[in-house]
Amino acid sequence: LVLCIYDTLASSLIIPLDEDEAAEKRTFDLLFCRSMVSNPDFATRTHGKLEQYLTGGFMEECFRAAEAAGELIPLEDSPKIRMQMVMQLLLASKFIFLSGEPVYNYEMDREEILNWSVRFALRGLGMTTSTIDKYYDPEEMHKTLNRIHAK
Repeated sequence: LVLCIYDTLASSLIIPLDEDEAAEKRTFDLLFCRSMVSNPDFATRTHGKLEQYLTGGFMEECFRAAEAAGELIPLEDSPKIRMQMVMQLLLASKFIFLSGEPVYNYEMDREEILNWSVRFALRGLGMTTSTIDKYYDPEEMHKTLNRIHAK
């Protein structure tokens, strides 16, 4: 669950090192955001695919396991609505960073913004602070994702 949230938010906040990848990401983000404010077909289809990933059976199993382990505060809402709120954070990040520079002066670099965003999202999902401190290590998350995406 922690890695999933990190990966989801990192995809919006971190610019790929490769110049071609960065250009492709920017084009996608521009198309997505343009679609959201005009003809929503592209954004709706893309969002639907992301929603399937973020709210599907695997994620519900992650929530159940975290609750059973006492690592998630039991809330009356469903895991789906919690993950939809994370998706809203992701979409807001896309808009805020669309020009390449953030609209707000965060007074920190993108890695720090990502770190705060991930911690905020995990708290919003209902994770306890001790659970976040136990499982969330930004450096390890980054290394793990590099290994996953390299395959």
